[in-house]
Amino acid sequence: MSKARNIANNDSFTVVTLTGGSKTATLSREFPPGIYTIESINTDADLEIYLGSTAGVSVGYVTGGAKAITATGSFKYVTTNNANSSDAIIFSFLSEAQNLATKTDAYWAPPTITTVSPSSLPIVDDTATITGTNFPSDVSVKFRKSDDSTLVTPKSTVRGSSTSIIVTRPDTFATGDAPYDLIVTNPTTTLSTTLSNGVTAGSNPTWVTSATLNNATKNSAFSQTISATDPDGGTVSYSVVSGAFPTSITLNSSTGVISGTTADNAASYSIIIAATDSGGNATNRTFTMQTLTVPGAPTIGAVTLLSSSSASVAFTAPASNGNSAITSYTVTSSTGSFTGTGSSSPITVSGLAAGTSYTFTVTATNAVGTSSASSASSSVTTPKATGGTFVSSGGYTYHVFSSSGTFTPVVAGLTSVQVVSIAGGGAGGAGGGGGGAGAGGLLYNASYAVSNGVGVTATIGAGAAGLASGGGTTAQNGSNSVFGSSTATGGGAGGARLGAADSTAIGKNGGSGGGPSYNNPATAGTGVSGQGFAGGIGTDGNAAYQGGGGGGTGAVGGSANANVKLQNYGGAGTSSYSTWLSAITPLMSSVTGWSTATSSGTIGGGGGGGGLSGYPNSSGGPGGSGGGAAGGNLNGPSSTIGQNAISNTGGGGGGSGDSPTSGGGSGGSGIIIVRYA
Repeated sequence: MSKARNIANNDSFTVVTLTGGSKTATLSREFPPGIYTIESINTDADLEIYLGSTAGVSVGYVTGGAKAITATGSFKYVTTNNANSSDAIIFSFLSEAQNLATKTDAYWAPPTITTVSPSSLPIVDDTATITGTNFPSDVSVKFRKSDDSTLVTPKSTVRGSSTSIIVTRPDTFATGDAPYDLIVTNPTTTLSTTLSNGVTAGSNPTWVTSATLNNATKNSAFSQTISATDPDGGTVSYSVVSGAFPTSITLNSSTGVISGTTADNAASYSIIIAATDSGGNATNRTFTMQTLTVPGAPTIGAVTLLSSSSASVAFTAPASNGNSAITSYTVTSSTGSFTGTGSSSPITVSGLAAGTSYTFTVTATNAVGTSSASSASSSVTTPKATGGTFVSSGGYTYHVFSSSGTFTPVVAGLTSVQVVSIAGGGAGGAGGGGGGAGAGGLLYNASYAVSNGVGVTATIGAGAAGLASGGGTTAQNGSNSVFGSSTATGGGAGGARLGAADSTAIGKNGGSGGGPSYNNPATAGTGVSGQGFAGGIGTDGNAAYQGGGGGGTGAVGGSANANVKLQNYGGAGTSSYSTWLSAITPLMSSVTGWSTATSSGTIGGGGGGGGLSGYPNSSGGPGGSGGGAAGGNLNGPSSTIGQNAISNTGGGGGGSGDSPTSGGGSGGSGIIIVRYA
């Protein structure tokens, strides 16, 4: 059971639990409502206490060892549950019980925030209503950025009452600083309350348009619309942050339309554009665009005539393609406007008229259009005839026949031509100490009659093949070169060793005469008048056994000297046609040694005579200038074998040197050159 005991002079009392369990103490009188502290001597942690009125109604209870109990009415009964045995529970009256009520204008206390609506302020001049309590008339409101430091003042703060404030969004309210804390302060007491992460600034605009804008074509109207969307539903405007559009192309800040007509040449542009929503939140994007134009003009190059009706025109691509790939080039002739097209240099133009002067220009085309024309090429004149290879130089067209062919005039005005025909050179004498061969004869015709459409056969004389070895065998003359009715005579062969005084040892007659071997040293071959010269004589003295040099188209062959070496040289070629040779040199690049052999302006050199070694003054003579070959001798400029003459020079082969089995050199093939103005 429980016993209750009053504590003197107050409304406090003690309940003693004697047996534990659920027990009720009947107090000696009714105790007033109010707040009573509870002290359990045994610090009973699960003690339950229930207060009952005289009417048997509950006026209060606590559980879990509470330290105080509120009696909502007078009570006379105290019931305990879960009390420890022999515990003393002291009840001390503190005050009458009062019901707490909310006071919304307790300005001595901090303000409170109940709600913020709306909590997102994405658009400039958006407002939010703050509800709470204790908002004084001079209440202060701040937004604090997410850096937890920087404060932002609302555009306006309007206190409606102690429980309501309306704030207007600042003009600058960046989404990157959100979410913002909301701080409400009483300036008088400096007491404040904070709603963490209470307000957001909405979202930045999102770009829809690709960063690569359409290309603008010079002098053509351009229009493209860029766009961005605002997730908050606001209006988006556009502005250029940096960079610039092509001249005369502008941006409409409201619609995002980029438009205009530019006169700019090909160029590339980079422009940073800001998309800004109604809240001032902006997203930048870097856009690129190009202006397109026709290509620049190509640079004209060399013109190579391919025939009497076609030419190959070289050029260099322009520095600018107008920012659009060049798809083709067109070459146009100055006369007749003949054209050729292609994707690269060179381009062939066909359909040209024979014997006509032309210049050429070239244009480049891309998707925009066609460039201006290049400057004109140098003037070229198409050949008036076909046949051989040809080149123009110094006001003349040269046709070169290095092998047999046909020369055919293709214009009525070509009635005569100049012709240089050189026959094949003779072979050098074999067997040691052989004579140098004579050059092929050179025949010049200053005015050979021709007719339009009538072909003239050009036959190129072969150089005589040198004998591989052995004396006593007659070397052969070179073959004739024939142009129509004109014949250049083949060069005479050199005399062979071991022929005694017979015909084998003597120099042979030909276009230019061959030199004799040392067996019959005094009999040199003669040349054809007007085509070549005679060969030189040999020696058979004890100090020197040498064949004579072959005659050239420009001089007689050298005669051997028993006392002086290297006098049995081949006769020099003629220099009368150096201009011709210079003009055709580009056409002869495929012939080994030709340009070197003719570099002095001569052609048709005789072959040098051979000499026996072992004799102090015996030597192989050098070949004549203009393609003649050297004679053989270990003491001379070459080996014991007579050297071969250069092709297409008509040069004579060199005479053999030391051994009876030494071979003579081959003669050079002939050539025919036709020229006309």
